[in-house]
Amino acid sequence: MQKKSELTTKTLVEIIVFVLVLILFLIPLISKLATLAFGEQREVSYNTMQRIANTLRDIDDEDTIPVYVDKNSMIAGFNISSQFKPSECNEELSCICVCKKEGCDEKNVLDCIDFDVVIDKKKLMIEDFAITSTADTANYRFTLNEGKVTVEEVKVAVT
Repeated sequence: MQKKSELTTKTLVEIIVFVLVLILFLIPLISKLATLAFGEQREVSYNTMQRIANTLRDIDDEDTIPVYVDKNSMIAGFNISSQFKPSECNEELSCICVCKKEGCDEKNVLDCIDFDVVIDKKKLMIEDFAITSTADTANYRFTLNEGKVTVEEVKVAVT
């Protein structure tokens, strides 16, 4: 017959091993669930930023593209001389950033793309803009005029 202290020690070791195994399985599971719940939404904003960047790299005169920004993010563009440009951007280039919805200050910037695009021997300049979450996809017009790109939402008339 086992002593009571041996039984207690064995039970304690089994509990510790069980808790460790449980933690090893729960952490990846919780991480995966969080990614599914929040990561896919943010990925939409990253994809939109890439689509905007590609549009600007190939812009001739004017392009209109559909834009969707998830509810927890915003997309902002910064001119070379913008006083609000985050440090993640090259100070000698225009850039576009995906930020948390609170704004594009240093603690809320998620990712940025710099633009080293030359049109007619001039660097492409982006006028400062911010696109926040909309319930639906919105269309935005990017217009190139004398080396500067302006951005405006295109309102669809409902008849």
